[in-house]
Amino acid sequence: MLSVSLLQASTVPLALISKAPQIISNHRLHSTGNLSAFAVFNAFMGCVARLFTTSQETGDSLVWWGFALAAALNAVLAGQMIMYWNVNDDYRSRPLTDTILGEKRAGDISRKIE
Repeated sequence: MLSVSLLQASTVPLALISKAPQIISNHRLHSTGNLSAFAVFNAFMGCVARLFTTSQETGDSLVWWGFALAAALNAVLAGQMIMYWNVNDDYRSRPLTDTILGEKRAGDISRKIE
């Protein structure tokens, strides 16, 4: 029984590790890229359904919290999908280094000094 609990508990960090890079990338790029809206919204709705059925059928708080974290992370992705749906293409067309480092690059600073 302990091994089952350990496996169930491992879903919490796995959910975080699997979604966090996508959420961070979307935030930095102000775009969801080729991420499927169908998949994101279905994953969110599936987690919400699992939350309901877990609370009704099992009452297992460890499983419920695992699904709650997954639902929260999927909600963030769904929110980003809505927020970045029609983002200006000028922002998307900038090189990745400009987006990550911000508006000013090292070369911009040296040119202003000269």
